[in-house]
Amino acid sequence: MPTVSLDCLSQWFGIIIEWSTGVIYHHQVGGTSCEQRYIEGFYVTLNGYKNNVDEEKVASNEFTQLFHLNDGCYFGWPHAKLPELNFKKLSKLVEDLFPPDLGLTGDNKGISINLSRRDEMCEAWIPVLIGNLTGVLVFNNCD
Repeated sequence: MPTVSLDCLSQWFGIIIEWSTGVIYHHQVGGTSCEQRYIEGFYVTLNGYKNNVDEEKVASNEFTQLFHLNDGCYFGWPHAKLPELNFKKLSKLVEDLFPPDLGLTGDNKGISINLSRRDEMCEAWIPVLIGNLTGVLVFNNCD
């Protein structure tokens, strides 16, 4: 299958929706642990995305900061315990991408962290649910 390396791009931010497309996306995640992950699906960019025209654009650095402590990637690696306060902030950032009231999904549930796959979560790889679809929120890894 064709493989697309997201790490070849300079600044990027998006969601890979898991789907049988025949295209595999490759991404380095987990902060300084540099874990390689692959997922089949289609990529939806969020670069420059605004969920509210009166607000600033969504920026991936808001997500990255939650995995860092001071100047280091302390909680970024796989299986690191993200502090509960950071997890709550992360959940809010994810949910604000597509709030339920936007009506972008048939069941109007918006987007949320996929709690059944929380153990996969690390910097630059956030499993998500969008209605009845599964996917992964991805962005530049700090390393």
